[in-house]
Amino acid sequence: MKYEIKYKPSYSMLVVNLEQGEKITAEAGAMTYMDPDIEAHTRKREKSSIYCVNGKCRFGC
Repeated sequence: MKYEIKYKPSYSMLVVNLEQGEKITAEAGAMTYMDPDIEAHTRKREKSSIYCVNGKCRFGC
């Protein structure tokens, strides 16, 4: 895996070059682009940490 940090210090962008079979995990909404031969897998968040009932919210586990 090779990487380069571009546009430092403000609005930095990490450019990653992966070898075949390597994987990377990106934060939701953080990936700006990818080559068309990259396969992306997504999943739904398992559990929320904020619970709201009748307009009252609290943090949970």
